[in-house]
Amino acid sequence: MAEGILCSIAEAILRKLSFFAVNEIQLATSFKKDLEKLNDTLSTIRAVLLDAEQQEVNHAVKDWLRKLKDVLHDAQDLLDDLSVEALRQNVEAEWWLMTKVRNFFFCSEMGRRIVDIREKLEAISEERRAFHFREQVGNHLITKREETYSFVRFTEVVGRENDKNAIVELLLGNTEESLSVIPIVGMGGLGKTTLAQLAFNDDSLKGYFDLRIWVCVSDDINEKKIVQKIIEDVAGVDYVNRCMEYLHRLLLEILKGKKFLLVLDDVWNGNYAEWYRLRNLLTDGAKGSKILVTTRYKNSASVMGTVSLYHLAGLSDDDCWSLFEKWAFREGESTRYQNLVIIGFQLVGKCGGVPLAIRTLGSLLRLEREESYWLSVKNNEILDIAQEENDILPVLWLSYDQLPSNLKECFAYCSLLPKGQEFDKDTLIQLWMAQDFIQSSNGNEQLEDIGSWYFDELVSRSFFDVVHQNYKAETVKCRMHDLVHDLAKSVAGKECLTVKFGTTSIFKSVRHVSFFGYHQIEDVKPLRKVSKLRTLLLPVKLGRSLERLLDALLPCSTFLRVLDLSYSDIEYLPSCIGDIKHLRYLNLNGNNSIKYLPDSICKLYLLQTLKLLGCVQIGYFPTKFSNLKSLRHLVINSPRMRIWEKQIESLTSLQYLRIVHCDKIVSLSEGMQHLTSLRTLHIHNCGKLTSLPSSIGNFIALQNLEIVNCPKISLFEDWGLGLVSLRSLVIKGLPQLLTLPQGIECYPSTLQSLLIIDCLNLMTLPECLGNLASLKRLYISRCPYLPHLPDSFHHLTSLQVLQIDQCPLLSTRCTREVGADWHKIAHVQEIYVDKVKI
Repeated sequence: MAEGILCSIAEAILRKLSFFAVNEIQLATSFKKDLEKLNDTLSTIRAVLLDAEQQEVNHAVKDWLRKLKDVLHDAQDLLDDLSVEALRQNVEAEWWLMTKVRNFFFCSEMGRRIVDIREKLEAISEERRAFHFREQVGNHLITKREETYSFVRFTEVVGRENDKNAIVELLLGNTEESLSVIPIVGMGGLGKTTLAQLAFNDDSLKGYFDLRIWVCVSDDINEKKIVQKIIEDVAGVDYVNRCMEYLHRLLLEILKGKKFLLVLDDVWNGNYAEWYRLRNLLTDGAKGSKILVTTRYKNSASVMGTVSLYHLAGLSDDDCWSLFEKWAFREGESTRYQNLVIIGFQLVGKCGGVPLAIRTLGSLLRLEREESYWLSVKNNEILDIAQEENDILPVLWLSYDQLPSNLKECFAYCSLLPKGQEFDKDTLIQLWMAQDFIQSSNGNEQLEDIGSWYFDELVSRSFFDVVHQNYKAETVKCRMHDLVHDLAKSVAGKECLTVKFGTTSIFKSVRHVSFFGYHQIEDVKPLRKVSKLRTLLLPVKLGRSLERLLDALLPCSTFLRVLDLSYSDIEYLPSCIGDIKHLRYLNLNGNNSIKYLPDSICKLYLLQTLKLLGCVQIGYFPTKFSNLKSLRHLVINSPRMRIWEKQIESLTSLQYLRIVHCDKIVSLSEGMQHLTSLRTLHIHNCGKLTSLPSSIGNFIALQNLEIVNCPKISLFEDWGLGLVSLRSLVIKGLPQLLTLPQGIECYPSTLQSLLIIDCLNLMTLPECLGNLASLKRLYISRCPYLPHLPDSFHHLTSLQVLQIDQCPLLSTRCTREVGADWHKIAHVQEIYVDKVKI
């Protein structure tokens, strides 16, 4: 068994204690001694944690671990307060007398708190003797894989072709009814959603139905919620606060006279009354309309279906092995490991034909070639637990059990995400960072990179399914299978809670809370009694009533690290936000009525992420915005926004800066040269921006640069000199661009992706393009006057993908075998011209 979550928390605290011993803040001698004693006591407990967490089935041990976890969280909060004070001293160093007075009271308070925590830990340490725990050493941190490997893609499905054809035939079949309902029924993990997706995207259906609508239900049937989701899928507009009568009229306009296919994925309880009302609202479409339902529950299917249920069976033995082989071995590798193949057949036999179980098991074994490890998995008693219908698969428990402790922490936190919905990779990593889940083993790696390894590891172990990749073939969006989400919820226990509509009470021990979908203000009010809240995800339109509640709630939530108020329709952010000194993540996206940020936000010395996308009324930053020394991710989106040099140049921790629709900006400050940690810079739709700072070459860490729809920008000849780390460059919507700047030849060893789009006057590509020895992907789109590729193009020997779209002159010259430029590109592995692979 891998280490549990407490090991990760304890290790993080010990690392911070070690850091405080030599850095950060000037402390009294007695205070330092208390920290040293705390470190010694925690080190003693840490040594036996692995054995203790393995004995958690014992109720007394479980209670001991619970008490320990509470004290460890208190210790984390204390160390956060020390970090805040260190940053405050650094910012306010010139106010020497004020700092000295504050230090006296601060150390007095901290002294009392640390003694209290130390005494509690010593008592817990003494109690451990009664359990006779053994000292064990485990690998609490995930380490980067020695080699990269490609994941089996979401679209690679085994053994479901006949099922797909049968469903498609049912959907195309003529019936006497104006609306037919076809339920797909089967236990969790069989692939009902995958089968529905295969049918939904089948070419034969695309011309047959006027509308194809996909709704992820992942809940009981709720008439209003489903109607809202149908309208949102078709119209792309969120009508969450509209009354049912208004929604009904919109739905009628959308469906009337049209033959539609509606997929209701993952329906739980098919309440007949709710279903009857919903079905009546869907009868305005043309004859031949169909509803395809996926559900684990036969009773729900029987209530909803108008044709016989389609019972999805497990995979055949041959298909089971074929799927396992794809995930557990590299191509052709199984022939070299016959000993593992024999064990593999036995393991597959324990999966009951369930694709999710097979895939998860294969992921667990993919990079392990020691026979002893495969045997230990085969003999693990978890796999012998009888699988009950609708229970979490035993193999999922086994895969979770094998996770390193810090990954267990990250995975459990994912229970806060809305079930069945896509989630963004970068956002999830930022949330993990805000909770201190991400730990560096050597101090030289960026937390974002480590978080990306964590995320990719959860993908590789089949906890996350990839649903979208960017132009660099990097994963950007994922989702969790329902059963995996159930597992996350189970292991998170009472620390994480997703609040449902109509909730009247919330247990006081909860630390992480999320709200999604439709809610009323009464659902949020119970949070006022929760004193140790660390996460509040509240992207719900509640408007002025939420503003009033925040005035009362935030002063009681001083340990909050994550606050998401995106699209909540508030008009102001309470000034008490500055008292939430542990806050690291603040998302205000979509609040287009907020006119300013309160000055108190500048006291959030630990703030790492600030998102203001869609906050179009904000015209300026507070005067002391430069105090936010820890800020790493900043998104700005306001036509009224001006960026002041001193406010930006002091944000030396900034890693990611996105500037969108900032029409007041004519030029970017030369003071930005101090942003030497900046790794991603996106500048989109800044209509008056004429130039980038000449000091852009000082961005020695910059890896990703996007300049999009900035029509007045012209790139000077030596632009880009000094961008020694650049890996990806996107140039889009620059009508003044006639050729790429010669400076592009100065980073041949790093640039891997280049996109040139909507540069309507681009006349030539320079010969120095051939010097980009590391270039793997090149996209050229809607550049109508680009006549040919440079002669040096054949030197791009690393190029794997070339895509040319709507470039008529270039497309003709790149015709396979006969085009005038074919000899320049023939070596490229994948070539697409006007979206056709040649």
